Amino acid sequence: MKQNSYPIFAAFIFLLFPLIGFSQVKDTVLIDFGDNFSPLPWNNISDPISGAIVDLNNQKQKATGYSIEVVDPFNNINRNGMTATDPSIDMPSSATGDSFFGNVADFGGQTQPTGGVLFKNLNPETDYYFEIFGSREATDYRETKFVATGSNIDSFFINSASNVSELAIFTIKPTINGQITILVSPGPNNNNASKFFYMGAIRMSYPEQDVPPVVAVRDSILIDFGDNLSGSPWIDIIDPVGAVVENLLTNTGKQTGYKLAVTDAFNNINRAGTLSSDPSTGFPPTASADSFFGNVADFGGQ
Repeated sequence: MKQNSYPIFAAFIFLLFPLIGFSQVKDTVLIDFGDNFSPLPWNNISDPISGAIVDLNNQKQKATGYSIEVVDPFNNINRNGMTATDPSIDMPSSATGDSFFGNVADFGGQTQPTGGVLFKNLNPETDYYFEIFGSREATDYRETKFVATGSNIDSFFINSASNVSELAIFTIKPTINGQITILVSPGPNNNNASKFFYMGAIRMSYPEQDVPPVVAVRDSILIDFGDNLSGSPWIDIIDPVGAVVENLLTNTGKQTGYKLAVTDAFNNINRAGTLSSDPSTGFPPTASADSFFGNVADFGGQ
């Protein structure tokens, strides 16, 4: 009887270990840098200067409350990345084929020796696992350095020249206020004359049970200065000299008791503002196209 019991116990142990290995389910956020957009569930950032996403979606297309913004501008977009990448990196060609790039020597009239993004609203108690890809079809050595900073700091180097399989990988815990910065620059072994470096895609993973910090819901007061009226919920102010509005209303129509008054007169109304502001600003064309203006030298007799 005792001899029969050992094989049964051994089989039980064998089955138990796989269960332990897969006990922590991961959530993932996917980010593509460039103007060749990747399909959902990817988040796309196309502005290498000031691009931002205020609420990143995860791979299940659910809002996470996490945000990302470019805080150190890149030069522009590289559209000559590698599209036939190793399946092991598990990224579509739309994400690997383009990237943000920077350079030390002048290129296109500018130098951008570093570039960087900032993640915000992360859980300060959670470890975040990053996998970053960048590539550019080339034959020289375009080493790119990635430095991730939260409550700890880590760095990684990859050669972006014709890269099809290398990923920069590190695990970072956010700062106490829930932030992680990723700074990109040329590595010391980069032998390209302009020292080009690249960031094309990020996969950020974390435990599924992680709950982002609760972001307080805020009331807003929307004010448009000029005579191209925006209408409710915007409050239109058309007098650049002595306008007074009592009891401003919020965007949901609530009375605030707040008062606004022009106490130092402007000259007049400018009607030549932009009609095509970045949608991320949240300002309609009626608000961005006109404004109050002033001047130091004489204009219009004042």
